[in-house]
Amino acid sequence: MLREIPIFKDLSDEELDKIENISIIKHYKKGEIFFLEGEKPLYLSILLDGKLKIYKTSPKGKEIFIHEILPINFVAELANFENITYPASSSFSEDSTILRIDYLKFEEMFLKNSQVAFALLKSFSAKIKAMNKVIIKEIIWDSEGKVANFICENFEAFQTLKYSNIAKILNISPETFSRVITKFKKLDLLKTDENGKIVDFNKKELLKYFKF
Repeated sequence: MLREIPIFKDLSDEELDKIENISIIKHYKKGEIFFLEGEKPLYLSILLDGKLKIYKTSPKGKEIFIHEILPINFVAELANFENITYPASSSFSEDSTILRIDYLKFEEMFLKNSQVAFALLKSFSAKIKAMNKVIIKEIIWDSEGKVANFICENFEAFQTLKYSNIAKILNISPETFSRVITKFKKLDLLKTDENGKIVDFNKKELLKYFKF
C-alpha cells in the first residue's frame, strides 16, 4: 500500500518497512473531527481515501471554509514541519482513511531523502496557494465574484451540490447565493435547458466578476 503513495514509490523495500513500522492506519466516519485549531500534531498524516474539510472558526462561531483535501495528499504537514499547533480545524466530509506516521521518527529517518523532502515542499506550496486564494476570496471578492469563481472552476460540483452547501463553502448566505444566481440567469450568463437546469455558462463574462 505504501508504494502506491507517490512520494514513497521509489523508496527501497527496507525504507518502506521502516515507514510501516512507525505508521498506523485509521478509519473515520463522515462528520468526525480530525483535529481542532490549536492542537499540537503528533503524526504526519496522509489522506488515503475520502474527503477532509479544512476550516477556521470566527470569534462569533461562524465556520469559514478554507479548502478540501482529496486523496492522496498530506494533511496540515506544515504544522509538523514548523513544529506549531494546527492553524485551522478539520472534519471529514465523507467516510475516510488516514495514514498516520510518527513525525519525529519520520523526520529523523527520511527528511534527508531529497525525493521525500521535495514532495513535502511541493505540498507546502499548494497549501500556501490555497490559503492565498481564501484571503482573496474573503477580502477582495464580493458575493458575485465568489459565485462566479466557483461556477468557472467547479461547474460539475455546481451542477450537483445543493445551493445551501455551495453557499456554506463560499461563506455567504443561501439567500444571497440565490439572488446572485437569479441575476446571472437574467444576464444570460447561465444557460438552462427546458427543465430549468443550468447546463452551461458564459465563462468570458463571468471571469469579469473576479479577475483583475
